[in-house]
Amino acid sequence: MAEDKAENVIKILEGNKVHNIDEKLKKGTNFKYIYNIILLLNDNNKKGTPVSIYLTTNDGEQNVFTNWEILPEGHNIKNWANIKQKELKLFEKKLKSLSNPKHTVKFIVQLVKTKNGEAFWKLVDTIFLNF
Repeated sequence: MAEDKAENVIKILEGNKVHNIDEKLKKGTNFKYIYNIILLLNDNNKKGTPVSIYLTTNDGEQNVFTNWEILPEGHNIKNWANIKQKELKLFEKKLKSLSNPKHTVKFIVQLVKTKNGEAFWKLVDTIFLNF
């Protein structure tokens, strides 16, 4: 994983603008919280170059971390305003555990092509951890 600190992963989406989690936005502004993560995947070979999967969740209807039951849904602004540091630390711990080779990670990805013809992997279903 390229980054596992909550303040670098959790962002605020206001229209097409992305803000850091610690930025204060005006009340009445239409925004939601999203996760922006780059997963670096290797197969068991470990000799090859890792494949980058860009994970942005809560930008649509998907939230791959709902089953963790740690952080609020992206649109629940009131609960995000009252988030506790221990909840962010627990999220970081579980997020970091995704890179532990002893843990099984299962997910469904979709190969998507941009208007410019660039291909990327999009995570389309929840990450399930066996730990």
